[in-house]
Amino acid sequence: MSEETRVANAYTRPCSEQRNIALPISVLLIGLSLGIPLCGAEDVEPIPPVVLFTKFQVEPPGAVISSLRDELAAIMRPVGIRFEWRPVPTVGPSEVAAALAVVTFKGRCELSGAEPLQPGTRVLGLTYSSEGVIIPFSDIDCDGIRNFIHSDLILERPERRNRRYARAIARVLAHELYHILANTAEHGQRGLAKPIYRASDLLADDLQFDRRNLSALRNGKIVLDLKNSARVHHSIAAAAAAESEAAH
Repeated sequence: MSEETRVANAYTRPCSEQRNIALPISVLLIGLSLGIPLCGAEDVEPIPPVVLFTKFQVEPPGAVISSLRDELAAIMRPVGIRFEWRPVPTVGPSEVAAALAVVTFKGRCELSGAEPLQPGTRVLGLTYSSEGVIIPFSDIDCDGIRNFIHSDLILERPERRNRRYARAIARVLAHELYHILANTAEHGQRGLAKPIYRASDLLADDLQFDRRNLSALRNGKIVLDLKNSARVHHSIAAAAAAESEAAH
């Protein structure tokens, strides 16, 4: 295999050499039964959101968080999925979410005051597994992302830099969520699910999942379960309303 496709070799290349080849975005193993179907016209009501429990090592500026959420929402909109963001400390001991992922954002997810990193590339995001089964826990390396796109980012107008940086983080996050939600360790040949990224991919005006990967997201188990749950809830509510109307 070439260095562009070999994860182990690419990790050790200096940043100055790595920029013009691709950067591996993810390391993970085989999967948990999670996935997403598209909300179509047949839905009786919108499906519940997937809950993202988040932990930031350093709390980022509000503008970065807002842009990050907006970017992820835009990426996942064609899939028919939405997210509810919650900080990890708010999770109660007895609280259970029907569909969730736990995401740790490592380093400083901001541009101002961030120390420059030593040359060298790092894994931008990874998703964990246990005994060959993907579990919904991912790490996102904000420092690594900033370091990887730094030379391109400084060419942006200052008022656009935070938004572009948040876009890059959102794309790494979307890639990791693809593996969790589509229940697959495989990558796509193009788009957000491809295994190799360039800095320009993370900053481009448009980068989406291709049709094949969208289909994998739309036909996974987790939102099929959520859609079924929504239908049951709708049926119960409709039956209760009909019974109440009949009683009057």
